[in-house]
Amino acid sequence: MATIRNVEDLNLDDITEESLTEEAINMGTALNVDTRQGSIYRDAAAGHIARTAEFFDALTEIRDILSIFTCTGDVLDEYLKQAGMARDPEEATPATYKCYFVGAEPEIGATMIVDETEFTVLSKESSEENCWLIQSVDTGTDMNNFASGTAVIPDDDIDDLENCTLGDLVVAAADIEDDDSARARMLSGVGADVEAGNAAQFLKWCKEIDGVGRAEIYPLQEGPGTVTGYITSVTGGKPADSVIKAVQDTIDPGANGEGEGLAPIGCTFYAVAVEEFPVTIGGTVTLVSGSDSSVVKAKITEKIVAYLKNLALTAEDIPGTKERSILINTIGSLIMTTNGVNDYTGLTLNGGTTNATYTHKTAPVLSQNNLTFA
Repeated sequence: MATIRNVEDLNLDDITEESLTEEAINMGTALNVDTRQGSIYRDAAAGHIARTAEFFDALTEIRDILSIFTCTGDVLDEYLKQAGMARDPEEATPATYKCYFVGAEPEIGATMIVDETEFTVLSKESSEENCWLIQSVDTGTDMNNFASGTAVIPDDDIDDLENCTLGDLVVAAADIEDDDSARARMLSGVGADVEAGNAAQFLKWCKEIDGVGRAEIYPLQEGPGTVTGYITSVTGGKPADSVIKAVQDTIDPGANGEGEGLAPIGCTFYAVAVEEFPVTIGGTVTLVSGSDSSVVKAKITEKIVAYLKNLALTAEDIPGTKERSILINTIGSLIMTTNGVNDYTGLTLNGGTTNATYTHKTAPVLSQNNLTFA
């Protein structure tokens, strides 16, 4: 005889109309009544089964809404708040780009147009001639897709302006953090024990600054009571001066250890921009018949730029050394897996035929793609 189970012994997900029907049949069998389809017993039980199943469906939905493991929206926001956290970011953010003005300077707050999208002039970038920072009016990751070299048009005429072009992305726009990411971050407790003054705390402070793609923390590098943070931009290269200033001013203004920022009194923090490590590739690529060399070269360049960016933002030291590697075999693989490539010969990386190495003080950036095509 089939075992009759109590509802309280069942998992909530197991209580369905089918399982309840099976339980009703088992109970009828135990009572020695007719349990066939169309029987008085089955017809009498059917309505109760349907209403009970509907109730448990609603109960399951409520559980999913309220459970810390499945909640979304406002309920998740409340759990984050209770944990002393919030979505990161809480709202979608704008993108900031370099912009080059030749012949005249813009006014702060002036409106500029890039591919029919409005930007606002933020400030002058002191590290480069004719360079200013402009920020998108719209927010979200769609704002990260404007290409360097795109024409920038002032909304109002600027006297004596000869030309104006868009430069590199400095601070990437972000969408509001989605439910899955926020929930995972909350459940993991962000990974490390973050306490005032430890390396994890300095790392957290750095990464909260717009424009920081990576921060690496080195305690005591400049002597007792010092912490050095090497900062890489969101694009995997050298960050703008404004980003470094924001990090420095937030953690230890003036690097004087007086506790005027987030760093504790007596701890001197230095925000240092990584320098770009130029990468040059060479060699001969044999194309598949009918392939366009300019198209293939652009695709190869795009792949290598993405590979180097990933290294800049994630690579760790080679065990037992203080160096990191750019793998020539990986470069070769990226070339070979590009549509239109049949083979390649004589591949070089920075003039050599072996891996190239760099340190945490630099970020690898493609300088020249000297591949030739046959």
